Amino acid sequence: MAQVIEPLDPRWCGFYFDLGHCTTDGCESGWETATNLVIPRLKMVAVKDFVWKKLPSRRLEAQTCRMGQGMVPWSEFLHILGQSNFHGPISLHQEYAIASVADDQGRAVSRATVPEVMLAAKENLDYLKSLLHEAYEKASGL
Repeated sequence: MAQVIEPLDPRWCGFYFDLGHCTTDGCESGWETATNLVIPRLKMVAVKDFVWKKLPSRRLEAQTCRMGQGMVPWSEFLHILGQSNFHGPISLHQEYAIASVADDQGRAVSRATVPEVMLAAKENLDYLKSLLHEAYEKASGL
């Protein structure tokens, strides 16, 4: 995509970057290359976490999870954002089953109540805010 949007005005065309997807696609370190590529034209960031789950077929599948319980390198990424002085929107995604009861595979057996969903959202947001505060505080030298 970088080559496709290169000739377009960077004020109007940039990246909506999803580090979760980038981490699943680029494994452990590919996200750093992608991040450095998009930073100059970064307009918005998607935030979610994931873990690899082994299926009965022995195949691995990325499964979204609560923030901070997965594999996405949020602290490192947000540190880069802070250094770049990014101040665009961040979209927090909660794309995992929030269940009152889950089976041994982590799948929802019963649906969560609205207060349980809102509590999970607050926990995810609080986690993200703490990482952002730390990253931007370090970047500003405070």
